[in-house]
Amino acid sequence: MPEGAPVVLSVPAAEGVDPEALELLATDAAARARQLLTGEVPDLARRPDAVRYAATYPVAEAQLRPLVDGLDRAVAAWRNGGEQGLRVLETTWQPPMSHRARADDALASVAEGEVTVERNHWTMGDLQLRLGRDNRWYPYRDQSGEWWPAAPPQPDVTAALITVQA
Repeated sequence: MPEGAPVVLSVPAAEGVDPEALELLATDAAARARQLLTGEVPDLARRPDAVRYAATYPVAEAQLRPLVDGLDRAVAAWRNGGEQGLRVLETTWQPPMSHRARADDALASVAEGEVTVERNHWTMGDLQLRLGRDNRWYPYRDQSGEWWPAAPPQPDVTAALITVQA
């Protein structure tokens, strides 16, 4: 295919789907993919798309790795918790005191050793639970000094701890 030539996509028609709308969406997706792979999209906008794509299509990870710092951890976060999982990996926030009090009470009865709390992170040795803004608990495990997503999020702090301890 000559450089700069448009990519022709063959998308089978689906019952009840407007073929022109499908063609428009496929064309838009192809254009976004080109922008993603050529670096035409700013880093902030590119990162979630690149992580989602790498998590969904593992064959693309090698091509996307130079474009995204920490892609492996980000892909693990996405695979465990989707877009919110990536947000939990990359941002912190201060939960209301009521959330902290409930978590502290629950962990006091099941956590082994000291529990330290910093913003939305509850750390117990090499295990960490992060409270997402969606009120789900994201389990993490320390791997060589970096916190890695360890399992899918749980609605309950105790369930999340049990998941990551298993």
